[in-house]
Amino acid sequence: MRFLSSLAIAVLVTACSGHNTNLSTLQISGATAPFPENYQEEAARILRDRRADPEFVRVSYPQTTVGAGIGTLKRWYVCLRGIPAPAGPPRRNWTALAEGWVRGQQLTDVFEVVLVFSGERRPAITTGFDSPLCRDATYEPITAEPPVT
Repeated sequence: MRFLSSLAIAVLVTACSGHNTNLSTLQISGATAPFPENYQEEAARILRDRRADPEFVRVSYPQTTVGAGIGTLKRWYVCLRGIPAPAGPPRRNWTALAEGWVRGQQLTDVFEVVLVFSGERRPAITTGFDSPLCRDATYEPITAEPPVT
């Protein structure tokens, strides 16, 4: 019983910490996956694979986000901006626009590619418009060459 009460207190304290806003972001582990030293190379690989012009694409400096599960390591991610979108931005109905207004999120229809590093060989890739992860990112040119595969 003492273990369960200790666990409940740990979960409550963790739930009140910075990134934990609801059950989907509950993070008990404070540890972080290794810094992705290869983020520039992986960004260059995405440019090559999507045939994007490196002159116009920028990569953000890595930042951390919650882990994939409750006890997993925090992950690193970078955002790529300037890659042409495969299709136009989604049509937004009035509820989506109102939600963006309530959250204070300016919807700019910017297409972004997000690379999430969790210590595995290749990062997970997510694409979309106006990602909240990329909103306050600091961007830099891609200076590396893609890895040889």
